[in-house]
Amino acid sequence: MSALAPTLEAFFSQRLIAQRDASPRTVAAYRDTWRLLLGFASEQTGKQPCQLDIADLDAPLIGAFLDHLEAERGNSPRTRNARLAAIHSFYRFASLRHPEHAQTIARVIEIPPKRLNRPLISYLDEHEIKALLAEISNGSSETIGSYSSENAKRVKEFPHDRAELARKSLPYERLDQLTVDILFGVR
Repeated sequence: MSALAPTLEAFFSQRLIAQRDASPRTVAAYRDTWRLLLGFASEQTGKQPCQLDIADLDAPLIGAFLDHLEAERGNSPRTRNARLAAIHSFYRFASLRHPEHAQTIARVIEIPPKRLNRPLISYLDEHEIKALLAEISNGSSETIGSYSSENAKRVKEFPHDRAELARKSLPYERLDQLTVDILFGVR
């Protein structure tokens, strides 16, 4: 009998649900990852999913699966990394139960997440902040655009002095988010 099936069952029932008290969404996401992986591995190896063993799910196969997710299924790198996290979690659990597969497990755990292209943080410069505040100050109606006059007054009262922000240890980049939050009435 394969070591994969009982270990996978123990991972879901004991580790995720009983020990970690994982949310139903986490359990569902991990389940979906393993459903996809077992289907992919079955196609690649020619074995039925119930015949697969931990040794069959080695690092090259996991890498090919991750590439398949992006190329064939159109998953983003963020989704790919979430699937990889589910796989890593299982293999860390399996490493304690199956030392005979230590080499395979170690190689899979070493697969790094894909780097994400993060958007540059954009914030208003001092002139743009002053122009925004001037537009709010010149508003004559009860609402300025979609902002209430009460929220606009709160923006005007907020200390926009960079020296004051520095004394409060408030990063300048947070100023824009605070301004938007105040305009929309979040703060």
